[in-house]
Amino acid sequence: TAGTTPLALVEEADLAPRKGDVEGAIKGYTNIIQRRGLTKKERATSYLLRGEAKRDAGRLEEAILDFTRALRQWPGYPQAHFFRGRIYERQGKIMEAYADIARASELDPARESYQTALTVLRKRMADGGLEAPSTAPKPI
Repeated sequence: TAGTTPLALVEEADLAPRKGDVEGAIKGYTNIIQRRGLTKKERATSYLLRGEAKRDAGRLEEAILDFTRALRQWPGYPQAHFFRGRIYERQGKIMEAYADIARASELDPARESYQTALTVLRKRMADGGLEAPSTAPKPI
C-alpha cells in the first residue's frame, strides 16, 4: 500500500513503464521519494522501484546508487541487494556481486531465484579461478 503517499502518484509511477515510459516512471518515483512522511520501508521501496526503472533505461550507475539508497533506508531489503548484485555481475565486479547476492539469499533463503543466481555466480567464480569466500563478504 502507499501509506502516506497519495495513491495517484503510485499508480502514475507504476503504470509508466508498462506504457513504455521509463523516464516517466523515474520521474514518478522521484516525486514519491521527495514527499515528507514516508516510512523508511516506503522510501526504500520507492528507491528500489526507481532503481529498476533506471536499470531498464541502461543507467546502471544511477540504478546502483538507488539500490544503495534503498539499503540505507532498509538494510535488510533482499531485493535491493539482489538487484544491485546483478548489476555488479553484469559489470564484471564479481566479488561485489557475490556479496550482495549472498546477502539477499541469506535474508530470503526461500526465494529460489536468489539461490539459483548464487549457484551460477559461484560456478562463474570457480571457472574464473576465483574462490567464493567461506562466509559472505559484507556488501558495500
